[in-house]
Amino acid sequence: MGFREEVFGNLLNMNGSDSVPVIVDATRGKGKGALIRCVYLTIEGIGPSADWTLHLQNTKIPYIMLGFSGIIHRPIKGRTFNSLKRITDLVEAIEKQGEFFMDTNGVWLPRWSFKKAPRGGDVWRVPLGTFKFGLMYSEGRLDDNVFAEGFDGMDKMKAEHSASETKAFAAWEKKVILMARDSYYEKKHMALGWKKAEGER
Repeated sequence: MGFREEVFGNLLNMNGSDSVPVIVDATRGKGKGALIRCVYLTIEGIGPSADWTLHLQNTKIPYIMLGFSGIIHRPIKGRTFNSLKRITDLVEAIEKQGEFFMDTNGVWLPRWSFKKAPRGGDVWRVPLGTFKFGLMYSEGRLDDNVFAEGFDGMDKMKAEHSASETKAFAAWEKKVILMARDSYYEKKHMALGWKKAEGER
């Protein structure tokens, strides 16, 4: 088995119905050879945390979680984040546990893996195989030449624009900014003041 077959052999076999929502952040280069940097959501564990069980086929293994990181790809109910409520419900469910928090990470994807030219701030649904391919490159496991060529069948696994999720995440971003601003003004009285030294103008 060749290198490409060994590395990419399982990408096409991934569940075609699974996709990861990403938010377009930046573009490097021009034309179809451009690279698109996208942001995706993750759930992170603070750890260590006990009372976890790993299910491997018919075997259950109890263990203590030392670290945890997972990709968020859909809300608690439904398959897409097509409303602000679906986003806030997930965030609240994660944060109320105390041992987890939501974070973001970045992934590079080739421009031609999108069905049309992506715009900054838009949300796209990336098929799991294509997302993993981009993640391998972002983590330094693929060189530029291999990444530029893609893998066989990738043309059938292109990212699709999600208008409803673009609208929902824009509303969520606005809400987060407003909350941060309100929090700032509430705590402004606690800020350290600047006291001039004697003789300073």
